[in-house]
Amino acid sequence: MPGKNEKKRWILPPGLKWTFQEFIDLYDSLQGDNIPILIIGPRGVGKTLFANAFAKLHERGHIGSKTTKINIAAIPENLLESQLFGHVKGAFTGATSNYKGLIGEASGGVLILEEIGELKPEVQAKLLTFIEDGFYYQVGSTTAQRIRDVQIVATTNRTKDDNIFRDDFIDRFFPFYIPPLYKRREDILYYLAYKFPDVIRELRPWEILTLLAYNWPGNVREIETVGRAIRWKKSEELSQKLRGSKYDSSLRRIPHGYSGLAGGLLNIEKYNMNLGYLKHAGINDAELLEALLNKRNLGLDTDNTSTPFEKYKYVHTLEYEGDAEAEELFDVEICTLVHNFVIAEVGMITLYGPLFSQNFFSERDMLDIQGRYSPISENADPDLIEFATQTLGGKFSEKRIAALINSTRAYIKSLSEDETKELDVFSMTYKEILTYYFNGLLERTNGNKARAAKLADLPESTFKHKLRSNS
Repeated sequence: MPGKNEKKRWILPPGLKWTFQEFIDLYDSLQGDNIPILIIGPRGVGKTLFANAFAKLHERGHIGSKTTKINIAAIPENLLESQLFGHVKGAFTGATSNYKGLIGEASGGVLILEEIGELKPEVQAKLLTFIEDGFYYQVGSTTAQRIRDVQIVATTNRTKDDNIFRDDFIDRFFPFYIPPLYKRREDILYYLAYKFPDVIRELRPWEILTLLAYNWPGNVREIETVGRAIRWKKSEELSQKLRGSKYDSSLRRIPHGYSGLAGGLLNIEKYNMNLGYLKHAGINDAELLEALLNKRNLGLDTDNTSTPFEKYKYVHTLEYEGDAEAEELFDVEICTLVHNFVIAEVGMITLYGPLFSQNFFSERDMLDIQGRYSPISENADPDLIEFATQTLGGKFSEKRIAALINSTRAYIKSLSEDETKELDVFSMTYKEILTYYFNGLLERTNGNKARAAKLADLPESTFKHKLRSNS
């Protein structure tokens, strides 16, 4: 948080904290074995945090040891071998003196190799020799060097399936996987709130749903980019007419190209998830649907300008014994659970997900309801009815709630059935294809020609003309 904790670079939100604890347990179990560790995770997920944590634990247990770090991707290919293994004077143009190399400098300590997936196979082979028996050769030398007490910790966003690693090389590493953000969506709001508390306070229910439903392919880095973009646009002069209206919303401030969240009216309407469209599609009890979602700090009504996190105030408290020591050692801050965030998370898992047959841990964007993840039962789940009834405090009858659930299930099922229908485009004329395309856009936008034109990336007048000429 801004203020006394500004110096801290990393935070541990609830989902990542348990993965981090598993990593600490791994260190304890491997302690003293000098087994190379490979930290695997997608871009922007925080692999450096884990590598640094391993190094700090090693330094604590080996007084006087030091950590050496290199980003493989940042070193020119022709210099990489020399950087790792060192060289002798005259080995190549520019080698005016002997150089020990990073492996030599790391003796007795930790060598962090970031982006090890960028190593060429021939360099992998030489590093493998060092890992297995402690021998290596400096560039330009025929004399073997030997060091046995280097702990290697590597990071990569590649896996064995990418076929860039030699099998004998990658098999020498003990793998540890850091889950992507879509596997721990409960962390999304914490990351945003930690760096952008002003943004989190102004989120509306449909925006909270959009943020939690989005799959965040760029992980934490993408959240930081989105937060900065919102803050940047928020600082621009807004007319009094727009300020405070439904159009002055956080997510609508994200410029195109900054994130998959940006563009048009964003995901709620991009994926036909607004209340108007759903009502048109057969989910008539919009009042009950929105009441259910709003009780969980979520929503679909883009006209709703309420802000469930308006009074959000961060208070850092430590829940478990040993957390303070961990924060100090690893230079992190363990996030305190925020009640309103938990309410939204539970709503996504136990309400929105079951209602629209979406998987909270799916790699897909959960608002893309055509990407359902499991077969849909014909009748409302009793557990879902009970949860919805409790959520609303008995304000609505179980019969009405069951009817809503059944109608959403029927809608999702109809989408699935539409996907399986064959469309023989080869037997269609060009005019018939265009007619099918334009009518499909109109159906997606509930008959709104202006929004359909945007989806087609056409001026509204051109869209209307093509619609008339092909009808």
